[in-house]
This record gives sequence, C-alpha cells and structure tokens, in this order.
Amino acid sequence: MSFARRAGRAPLLFMLWVMVTAASACPAEPEPVTPADVGAETTADVITDAASDLDVGPDLQDAPSDIAADGDADGTDADAEGDADADAEVDAGPPPIVFETAPEWFYQQKIEGIVLDEQGESEQLKVTLPDGTSSVFVMLESPDDFHFLNLKTVVTPKPATESIIVGAGNGTCIPCKNRVSAGQKVGAFLIPNDPGIATVKGGEWRFTIRGTTIIKKPFETTYPVWPGIVDMTLLARTEPIPAEGRLVLHLHFTGADDLTAANAPTDPRLEEALINVQAILGAAGITVEVGGYHDVPGVAEDPTLLDLQSTLGAPNDLSKVLLTAQTDDPNALNVFFVNSIYRDDDFAGGGLVLGIAAGIPGPAFMGPNYRGGVVIASLDLMGETDYWGNVIAHEISHFLGLYHTTEKSGSVHDTLDDTAEGDSVNLMHWAYAPEKLEISEQQGTVLRSHPLVLPMTP
Repeated sequence: MSFARRAGRAPLLFMLWVMVTAASACPAEPEPVTPADVGAETTADVITDAASDLDVGPDLQDAPSDIAADGDADGTDADAEGDADADAEVDAGPPPIVFETAPEWFYQQKIEGIVLDEQGESEQLKVTLPDGTSSVFVMLESPDDFHFLNLKTVVTPKPATESIIVGAGNGTCIPCKNRVSAGQKVGAFLIPNDPGIATVKGGEWRFTIRGTTIIKKPFETTYPVWPGIVDMTLLARTEPIPAEGRLVLHLHFTGADDLTAANAPTDPRLEEALINVQAILGAAGITVEVGGYHDVPGVAEDPTLLDLQSTLGAPNDLSKVLLTAQTDDPNALNVFFVNSIYRDDDFAGGGLVLGIAAGIPGPAFMGPNYRGGVVIASLDLMGETDYWGNVIAHEISHFLGLYHTTEKSGSVHDTLDDTAEGDSVNLMHWAYAPEKLEISEQQGTVLRSHPLVLPMTP
C-alpha cells in the first residue's frame, strides 16, 4: 500500500491488491466504493479494481476509498448477537474435505457448491470448529467466474457470541470489528485480524457470503449483485499463534532490471533488500527464508508479463503473472519482480506503482492462483535500493493481513490499539519515509497469524 516517494522524481506508488476500488480523484472523505466487475460489458465504465490498497505518492490520494466502508454496514441486515438461529441455515454438509497441502496444525474443512441467491447472498452456513481454535482463515473461490466475494456476516460461537463482521459485504467493511475486504475470484479472510477480539474459539461458527460487482460511471456508482457458486475452505489453527515463526519466499523474475534466477542470488541490490526485509519482519518475530529463485516463463512471447497493463479482467496481466508461480512449495509466499505496474487513469496526479500485494490478506496453500502473491516493480526501483526492502516488507505485510495504520485522508485507520494515528515511522503508514521500519506488538500478532507463517523448525 502506500509508501510514497518525496522530492525529485514523479511520486512512487505502492498498490495493495485488496480488490476494492480507488476513485480517480478521491475526495477528502471517501465515497463508499467496493469491488470491481470484470465483465466485458463494463470495460469502459468499471473503476480500477484497486486490486489495490493503493500506495500513492505525496500528491496523490491513497486509497481510503480502496478500503472504504460499504456504506450500509450498520448491522441492520445482519444477525445480532445470539439471534442468528432464526435465519435460514445450511449445515456444513458431508465430513470435512482435507485441504491436502495445509500443515497438520490446522483443522481443515471445505464446503463446495455454495449457492449465492438472486441477492448475491448465501444462506447462513454453520460450521463447528474444534476446541483450541485460536484463529480462523477463510478462503472463498468462484470456480467459474471472476466476480468479487466477501464475508457479509460472521458470528462467533456461544457463549459470548459476537457478530464480529456485520456489513453490506460489498467492499471493505470499515466499521467491522474484524475488517474484511472483498477479493476478485479468490477472497481470503483472517479472523481475528485484531488481537482485541477475544471471542475466537472452538464451537459453532456462522457465516454469510456475498458476491458482488461494481460499475462506476461519472457521478454514479452501482454495485450489482452476483448470484453464483462459491467454494469455501476453512483453516482453524488448533495451536496457539506462535511467538516466533518463519516465512518462506519464492522469488520469480521476468528479466526486469536484468535480474534472473541465475544471477539474483548474488545480486548485491537484491541481497541488501532481503537483509532489510529480514530485519524489519524479524522484529515482529518472523524469520524470512528464500526457498527458491525462478524465471517467469513466456516473457519473450508475452511482454505484458514484464510490463503489467491491467489489473482486472479475465485474465488480466497481474493474474497472468501470479498464475506462473512455482508449484513445488505451496507453503511459501511467491514474490514476483516485473518492470512496471500500470497506473490506471483513476489514480490522478501521476506516479509510479511500486508493488501490489494480492489481498489483505492473500490466500494460503492454494498453489498458483488469481491472487497468489506479491508483485514488485523492480525497474521503477532502480537506484532506490535504500528502501527497496521497505517496499517488499510493506507489501508482504499487506498479504499477511495488515492494513495501513492511517490512510492519506487521515480519517481512516486500522483497528489496532497500539498503532498511533499518523505514525510515519510505522511500516504500514500510507506514505514512504526511510525510517518506516517499526511494527507494533499487535501488528506482529496479526502477521504471525497468517497460515503461511510457519512454526520454527527444531
């Protein structure tokens, strides 16, 4: 998301691919916006997919609107505490389907073929999770479509039942205790992403899913519903969130900035960046390891893998890059290096997009997929190795579940108690500064909660 470069060149952008939209000229107080439709009928009118939590330059509005409230997330359309039993319910179905690549410390369950009705909503899904559950990771996927998926409501188990997600389900739910953001084709959601939520435990959980699109025209934004079929995978962590963990990265090269799988391991710029990434995330208890170096195939035949010109559609340049990920290690986070990342016209004022994380958070253990990784614009970072590591660490942290501590508008903040508003030295502040290195204790807990942060090996 949004580090921004100060004087000198045109401002630099970081994009977080949160699948929520960013308006072309964001107002001081953002209009409610939500995920973008990718249907062919909306090409000219669709707002940028903000597959981004956009990181923008100093003279640009960062995406408060790409993490804007749904607008009607006031709880009137969702269950209050303990009263959800009156709603239509559907059992979790047959015995759990093991998600084969997830580690053994997760209870795993997959529910396939969930129907979203004419209002774009599922019936209430009831899922019983085991005692000892310390966090829940939900992934939604539309097997045959490229629309946007979100959790509309989530109710934690009795006793002390709590509606921690109560919203419209269109985009990013700012009022929710557990903030969630819709994802295109694949949506991923970490519960809790605020250590202040104390009701995460084993028992019967209740979920409602919503599918939507967005069409933006001058002076008019609409959010058509999407009725369709969705698969849901739940990973319940059955051990405490680790105080220390390790994150394995697989690095993928398109030839941008002359980096290849052969020369990258000894490239001094990349080596320095990775040392900085390790230092930044190491302060949060995460050891960063490089599991492999890979060349992205097909770049000579398809230059859009090198210079990304689209971030939405089916397929789009961003998704094409992400789908080239290595397949040998599904427990790793894939990081891609390209020349440049297209800045849609909706981001007025100029600037360079430096990186995109494919979600807040991104999915885990799925192998190559539409939202499976982080992309860095390495050519635009030439000569900027002093903060290259900050860019990579910032985007990784989005993928692991962190929002900006403060958006550029100053009116939107994360939900964590120990991140100060306007703290310019925090890694997740919207604007870049060389001293942006700090991660708070609660931010570290969120980062270590993501399933891709693995326990330390003996």
